[in-house]
Amino acid sequence: MGLAYRLGDQLPDLALDVLTDARSSDVDAEVPGWDRSVRGFVALALHRLGLG
Repeated sequence: MGLAYRLGDQLPDLALDVLTDARSSDVDAEVPGWDRSVRGFVALALHRLGLG
């Protein structure tokens, strides 16, 4: 998600795949040490890229 902000439209395809897979997933990703929903951050990253 941070790469979307740092690299913008130069985001690697693999990172974009991770974001789009996370958006379409029914289950919120579990990130160790993170207690908030990841979906909102994925949506913001895709919006930043003009895809959401």
